[in-house]
Amino acid sequence: MVTRDTYNFAMKTTAVKVDDQWRETIKDPVTDTGMKKSQRGFVRVNDNLSYTDGLTHEQYQDNSGLTKPLFVNGQMVGTNNTYKEIVERVRSTF
Repeated sequence: MVTRDTYNFAMKTTAVKVDDQWRETIKDPVTDTGMKKSQRGFVRVNDNLSYTDGLTHEQYQDNSGLTKPLFVNGQMVGTNNTYKEIVERVRSTF
């Protein structure tokens, strides 16, 4: 059986648009010790590979981070890269 834990990867939502208004989402279980608390708001990966979370939609829109939208409303809007291209790009940053 293959799960997200097999690859040590999970993708979760940090913001949602409801009735034309953006809202932060966050997971913070009351029974947890703090390990499962998730990021909130829009998240930007910075040039030095750190990240900034808790951004508003307006702050995120300046596109100054390394991440770019790939899908919007189920439609592909970005370029699709092969696995090999992604690995080469990641290796070139270290």
